[in-house]
Amino acid sequence: QLVSYLGRANLSILDKYLITASFRADGSSKFAKGNRWGYFPSASLAWRMEQEEFMKNISWLSQLKIRVSYGVTGNQSIDPYSTFSMYGSNSNLYYADGSGNAQTAFTVTNLSNNSLKWEKTASWNAGLDFGLFNSRLSGTLDVYQKKTTDLLISRTLPGSAGFASTYYNQGAMKNNGVELSLNAQIIDKKDWKWSVSGNIGFNKSEIAELGLLPSDFGFLGEKVGYYGNSIGDHFGVGHVFLAGEAPGQFYGYVTDGIVQVDDVVEGKGIRYTKADGTEGYYKTAMGQTLKAGDVKFVDRNEDGVVDDKDKDIIGNPNPDFTYGIQTSLSWKSLTLKAAFNGVQGRDILNTGNRYINTPGMKSNNITSEAYQGMWTAENPSNLFPSANFEVQNMVMDRYVEDGSYFRCSDITLSYVLPKSLISKIGMKNMSVFASVKNAFILTDYSGYDPEVNSFAFDGLRPGVDMNSYPTPRSYIFGLNLTF
Repeated sequence: QLVSYLGRANLSILDKYLITASFRADGSSKFAKGNRWGYFPSASLAWRMEQEEFMKNISWLSQLKIRVSYGVTGNQSIDPYSTFSMYGSNSNLYYADGSGNAQTAFTVTNLSNNSLKWEKTASWNAGLDFGLFNSRLSGTLDVYQKKTTDLLISRTLPGSAGFASTYYNQGAMKNNGVELSLNAQIIDKKDWKWSVSGNIGFNKSEIAELGLLPSDFGFLGEKVGYYGNSIGDHFGVGHVFLAGEAPGQFYGYVTDGIVQVDDVVEGKGIRYTKADGTEGYYKTAMGQTLKAGDVKFVDRNEDGVVDDKDKDIIGNPNPDFTYGIQTSLSWKSLTLKAAFNGVQGRDILNTGNRYINTPGMKSNNITSEAYQGMWTAENPSNLFPSANFEVQNMVMDRYVEDGSYFRCSDITLSYVLPKSLISKIGMKNMSVFASVKNAFILTDYSGYDPEVNSFAFDGLRPGVDMNSYPTPRSYIFGLNLTF
């Protein structure tokens, strides 16, 4: 159950200075008594500068508004009854009745936490709205800063706890960003009209606090942080969350191509290239002695072996920026519209690379490119390992790809029939249209679709593509009628 109360006040002074203030209270039954209510204030100020006398003589300026705002919002995205101890049947545990017959037992299935409370996000925003040349060109510019506190986190628990995981409030997240949008009416004549609009947004996420003690993260050293959830038996944990850095970065082994015959040096082990460009050697990797044709790993801490202590950050699922473009071209009653969107600088952990692009003793179906290019004595590839490579259950950088893309999300062609024609059959308006959704996509990503996430509802496993179902292309034909 959720119950909310909202109050809002608006004040306009001389049609130049605008003030808005609001306050809302939300009560959620997901929390225990004493923590159910969250209180969220907000306020904004705006100055319509084009209304000032010293601006009215600027003929090409249609609008110029400066605004600033502050507000707090809440989040209650946890499973219902997380604050209670729930019971369920346990097929592995039985009791006997007086006659010795087995009776199914009910046990506590979750670790309750009646101290859970609302997660809150406080946001500052400064913006500029402008219009030029009778608003033929208009746009907005926003700069914002957000800080989320009392994060509602589902954390994995050690085996000694008796439960797999539990929710609790801990830590804080910061987001800083800039967003820009522009709208242009390029042609505005009686028969011809053409408009173009676009937007771009830059956002930087950072874990501000975690409320944990520093712990050993191997090559990364002493850090305040924790690991994400397991991706699966063939990969294990593939994410790390560190204070002061972007959330959910990919965490795994760094590779250096394929072991060649000359890389196996008697008495020294496997030769590899260090970060400074010099040569290094290690004896074993994950307890095994590598051979020519195996994936060559990098000994990050240079201790002579490759193990868990050599894991490093190997990618970032958080994009550098996102953008979109929309356009509309009309001639009389015929209109063509198109919409595009894109993401730049986002990495994806493509688990399919382990199965279809990594030949080895545990591989089944692989791509023709991997089969024809895999390492052999006659074809010493430095990209694909040999058929004798023993694929390990781990996350490595050869599975991480650039997921940047540019997608045409919609193309629609419509035609409005003349009213003189449709009025004869009792219609007010009639139009026909044809559209294609997901018309095309430009990307270097080798998977089905870079805009998917197999664990979209798990914040501890972002940016993973486990052969997710791609966005389909659809064709739509329609008729709009108004009587």
